[in-house]
This record gives sequence, structure tokens and C-alpha cells, in this order.
Amino acid sequence: MADNSKPIISTKQVSCKINDISTDFVCSDFGDKYFVLITQFGKMGTLVQIGKEFDLNNGETENVDIKVLLGKDEPLTYVYAKQIGSSLYGRGILRPILLGIALKDQTPEMLKQVVQFISESNIFS
Repeated sequence: MADNSKPIISTKQVSCKINDISTDFVCSDFGDKYFVLITQFGKMGTLVQIGKEFDLNNGETENVDIKVLLGKDEPLTYVYAKQIGSSLYGRGILRPILLGIALKDQTPEMLKQVVQFISESNIFS
């Protein structure tokens, strides 16, 4: 008998050019967490866990919690993770995020373009 139910893990993927560099975005919804991969190398790169805490009185985000699990544990990783996490949470994602990030271009302009893509793309909805 065929099972017509929705897949347990929903994954969306898109590739685009950002600053003339091919960039892949993958978003997988595991039900209790989101996995987001942003890569210009075709590899997973640094893995970062992103969570947020709410003020129970008004529901607004008080703090974005970032923890590097594997890879580059450096200040720039935290900057990228916080901006990307805040952008994703701004899109209505309410669960913890596991972010894999591997970018050739780590300039502020690249971060701006990545965050803009996240805010405009339907891959994250």
C-alpha cells in the first residue's frame, strides 16, 4: 500500500550568483529544527547552532544564542550566524537552526547580499 503522507523531512534547494560567485542555499525542515546550508564550495563548512529566547510577556526576541559546533570558531562566524539567524527568525521560523556555512567571500557586502536573498527567497517559507 502506498503512503501518500507528507515526507518527514522537507528540503528545498536553490542556487544563485551572489557577487559573481555561485552560491547554494539548502533548507531542510526536520520538524523540531531547521537545517540551513549556505555554501560557495559545495561543502558543509562551519556548523553553527542558532537558537533564540523569547520574552514571554510580549513574544519578542530577547537574545539570539549562537554556538559553533564544528569549524571556524572566530568572531566573523558569530557575526554571520547572528545576522542570518535574525533574518530567518524574522521570516517566522520559530525553531532552533543548524547552520552550515562555507563562503569564499566573507566581506560585509557578501553578508548583506546573503541576508537580502534570505529575506526575498521563498525557499525559507
